[in-house]
Amino acid sequence: MSVPQPADLDLLPDDLRDLLVPLLRPAPIPQGRLEEWKAERRAVELQGQELVARVVTAPALSRGIVTDAICRRWLDAAPTAADKFWFGSILRARLAEQVILPTLLERLARPSVPELRWLYQVCVAVSLDLRRVLPFPEDEDAYGGLLREALALDPDDVMTWRLLADLLLDRVGYGTHEWSLGRGPVDGGAEEWLETAREAELIIASAPPGALPTRYAEEIRDQIGKLTSWIEYKAAEPGIPFFDWLRM
Repeated sequence: MSVPQPADLDLLPDDLRDLLVPLLRPAPIPQGRLEEWKAERRAVELQGQELVARVVTAPALSRGIVTDAICRRWLDAAPTAADKFWFGSILRARLAEQVILPTLLERLARPSVPELRWLYQVCVAVSLDLRRVLPFPEDEDAYGGLLREALALDPDDVMTWRLLADLLLDRVGYGTHEWSLGRGPVDGGAEEWLETAREAELIIASAPPGALPTRYAEEIRDQIGKLTSWIEYKAAEPGIPFFDWLRM
């Protein structure tokens, strides 16, 4: 399904368009103007609530245009910290649950990108377990699975590459976060985490040029080195602390 262009906003009734457009403006920065920024945040939340009240009973075309406009504005480029917070404030009006997610789920009869990626991003933004909206088994990687499916459908979607790399790097980073204490991986064996790290390495190496920050390659090499060293240490059973063995 093609994503509507800005001109498609003209297809919305005037009241819906007037409520939507302020939600597409750049995220304000709170630095040096915190109280004013708080008032702006509250105003955008109220604007979102009013938009939800109007659009849930609107025709499917209007719901689709609203969904596409919001997702395209906030989800199609790597967000700043201010963007993430502001998008979260917009979604507090239950736009995700009552408008965006139902619209995206209706389109899954013919899965496409960016819709699959948007589904992932919106669920993450509102801390909603993907298994509540899609039939993933409990023992299956719902988040990674959805991004892999999106990547298979559109290998040229740069944001999907970025999201999958970020997801895997975050997981490996969690697994090795006690490394500085001389401890091994948490919540699983080192071999399991190494498998995740190898997948991250493959994703990073396979991504289109410029899709990922250059530091990602060095970061995953470092993580693989940590995990490999720990596996060798446990196999050697040297009877000394890990970092003493590593120095040897």
